[in-house]
Amino acid sequence: MKVKKIFCVATLAAAATLTLASCGSETKAYSKFDSTSSDYDAKYSDAELDKSVLGDFNTAYTAAKSEMVDLNKRYAQLALSEAKLLESGVFIPLNTQGGMYALTKVAPRMIPDTKWGNDYERFHTLAVTTTPIKKADRDKVIAAWKVAKAAALATGAETKTNVTGIAWKNTVKTTVLKDYQFQDTYTKMYTSDPKTWDAVGTSRAADSEAILGTYDGLVQYNALGQIAPAMASDWSHNADYTKFEFTIRSGAKWVTQSGEDYADVTAEDFVTGFQHMLDCAAGLEYLVQGVVKNVNGYLAGEKEFSEVGVKASGNKLTFELESSTPWFMTMLGYGIFAPVNKAFYESKGGKFGSEFDSKAENYKYGQTASDILCCGAFRVTNSTAKTKIEFTKNDKYWDAENVDLKTVTWLYNDGTDTTLTFKNFNEGKIDGCTLNNSTLSQAKASTAKYKFDDYAYVSDTNATTYNAFLNVKRQAYKNADGKAKTTKNQGQADVASQAFLNKDFRLALCYSLDRGVYNAQTTGEDVKLFSLRNTYVPGDFVSLTADTTVEINGTKRTFAAGTNYGEILQAQLTADGSEIVAYKNGSTDGFDGWYNQTAAKAHFETAVKALNDSGVKVDENNPIVVELPTFTGSDIYKARANAFKKSVEETLGKMIKVELVDCQTADDWYNAGYYTETGKEANYDVYDLSGWGPDYGDPSTYLDTMYVDADGAAGYMIKCIGLF
Repeated sequence: MKVKKIFCVATLAAAATLTLASCGSETKAYSKFDSTSSDYDAKYSDAELDKSVLGDFNTAYTAAKSEMVDLNKRYAQLALSEAKLLESGVFIPLNTQGGMYALTKVAPRMIPDTKWGNDYERFHTLAVTTTPIKKADRDKVIAAWKVAKAAALATGAETKTNVTGIAWKNTVKTTVLKDYQFQDTYTKMYTSDPKTWDAVGTSRAADSEAILGTYDGLVQYNALGQIAPAMASDWSHNADYTKFEFTIRSGAKWVTQSGEDYADVTAEDFVTGFQHMLDCAAGLEYLVQGVVKNVNGYLAGEKEFSEVGVKASGNKLTFELESSTPWFMTMLGYGIFAPVNKAFYESKGGKFGSEFDSKAENYKYGQTASDILCCGAFRVTNSTAKTKIEFTKNDKYWDAENVDLKTVTWLYNDGTDTTLTFKNFNEGKIDGCTLNNSTLSQAKASTAKYKFDDYAYVSDTNATTYNAFLNVKRQAYKNADGKAKTTKNQGQADVASQAFLNKDFRLALCYSLDRGVYNAQTTGEDVKLFSLRNTYVPGDFVSLTADTTVEINGTKRTFAAGTNYGEILQAQLTADGSEIVAYKNGSTDGFDGWYNQTAAKAHFETAVKALNDSGVKVDENNPIVVELPTFTGSDIYKARANAFKKSVEETLGKMIKVELVDCQTADDWYNAGYYTETGKEANYDVYDLSGWGPDYGDPSTYLDTMYVDADGAAGYMIKCIGLF
C-alpha cells in the first residue's frame, strides 16, 4: 500500500565511524522481554547509522539532485545514485500494484495512466457497464486508446480544455463498447478507513484515496495523459521555470457535505491550503522544501508566511520557486496543492503558524467527512468505520455534466475472508475484483459464472513500489497498544541488532528470498512474476532525450537518447560488481533479479565470521532470529510470510531463524509499521507492508524518501529502516 510522505527534521549528532560492539564470547542466559522504544538502549545515533548504511547513496544523491538545468544529466546521475541505495541492502524491492488476473465492469483507460501523483485514483471519469466486460472488448478499448493518446500528446503534454478527455470517454461508450449498457453507480471494496478527511493533513494513501473525490486541485491529468484544467482554467510560466501563474475558474463552488452552497472557490483558498499544509507537517511539506521560495525558512520559524512564494491577487494564483523546476506542473497532480476555505477552516477551530494545534480541544477540521467542504465531483454522504463509505455526486461541481456516476460506494473488507471480493463480484455486489491464490481455481472452473478465458485479464501494473524494509536500529518490540509482541529474549535481540548493522548480512537476507514463490501466494502461480519489481524507481519512469555522458567509477560512459533510467542504474551495479540484476529486456519488472542463493550464502558466511570475530556469537545453537510481523487472520498473507520464512531458512541454513510475529487483525499488522510515525516505533526486523508511489515526474520523488540531507532533514521512508 501506498505509504505517503514526510520530512522529519532532526538534529544530528556528529557522525562517527561505526564498529560492531563486543558482547563477549560466552553464551549467556537471557530472559524474555517486552521492550518499547523508551526502555531499549539504542547504542548508535541515527546520524552514525545513516552514515554507515546509506553514506554512499547520500553522497551520490547530493551531487545528482543538485543538477537542475540539464535534465538528462540529472536523470543519469539519479540512476547511478539509486544503484548505491540498492547496494546498501536496507530493503528488498518486492512488487508493484496490479499484475493479477481480474474481472471487471469498469471500462479501461477512463482514468489517467500517469505514473505519478494520485489523479489515477480519481473516479469521477469512470464508465461502468451493467455486465462484466469481455477481455477481447477490453483489448479493443486499449488499442483505440493508444491511438487517441498518441494523437493527443502530439498536440502537447498540456491542454487548456477538457474536450479531448470527454470525447475519448464518449467514443468508448458509443463506439467501442456500444453493445454494453452503462450504469450510474460504482461499488468497490476497501481495507482501511481514513484517519482524517483533511486533504493536506495526511500523507497516507488510505486517507488521500478517500478524500480525492471531494476536491479538485489546480489541474488534473486526463485519460490521454495530458495536463488539463481543473480549478485553474489557464496557466503560464516564465522562461526559466521559476514562476508559475494560474487563473482560477469563475463559478466553482464550495458546498457542505449535505450539498448546501458555502462560498465560491478563490485563488486565496489555494494560499490558505498551502499554509495549512505547511503548518500540519503531516508529510506533504517535504515535497516543496527547496522548491517553493522560502518554505524552508517558514518551517524553521525564520520567515513569515507572507514571504513564502505563493500569492493570490484576484483570481490569479502565483508560485515563485527557489530555482528552475521544469517538472513543477507534474507536481500539481498530487493533493499537496489542495484548496482550503479559510472561513470554514477557522469555524472548525483551525489556526495558522505557531498557533496551529491539531490536538486543541476545539480543533475539528477534517475529523469527520462533515468537517470539510467539497469542491470536487462528490460529497461524502455516509462514512461508517469498518463498514461503508458512500459518495454522492455533487450537482454543483463545475464539471458535473460530464460525471456519469451518481453514487460511488466502498464496502469494507477486513481481509480475513480471502474469497470475499470474488463472491461479491459474482453476486453483483461490487463491480470488479482481482483473483488471488484462493479464488483463481474457482474462477477457472467449468462451473464459474463468468468463463475465465472470456473475461479474465491481467490488471495493469503501476509505479507504486513495495519493499521489505530491514530495521537497522530496532527499538520497539511491541506495538504502541501492546500487541504484536516479540518472542525474542534479550540476547537474541542484541545479536539481531548487531547483525542488521552488517551490510553482508543484509544483502544475504535480500538475496535469500525467492520473490516469485513469495508473490505467488497472493497472485497465483500463473502471474507471479508479472508484478515483481527490482528497483525503487521503475526503470522506464524517465528516459534520456539526448545523448548523455556521465562518469561511472571514474570512467566516462555515454548513454544514447532514449536510454531508460533502469539501464543506467544497471550500468553502475555492474561496474560495482553487485550481484543484483535490476534491469533486463528493457524493464526492471517481470523477473526476479535479486534471488541468488550462491551470493546469499557467500555474504552470510562473511557476515557470520565478522560477527563472531567481534564477539557476537552466532552458530546453529545461537542463530540470528529475524522477526516478520504477519497478518495471521488472512490465509493468503500467512502463506506469504511462511514462503518468506522457508526461502530464507532453506537458503541460509540453521544459523538463521525467521519468526512470524502474530498479528491477529489487519490493524495489528498496520500498527507494527505502516501507521508508525517514527523509526523508533518500528516493531519489526523485516516489514513487508510499506511502499511508495511517486508524486511528480522526477525520480527524486522516490529517492528523496531515503535521503538525509546536510541539515538533517530525513526522507519519509527512512523511518522504515528504524531511523529518525
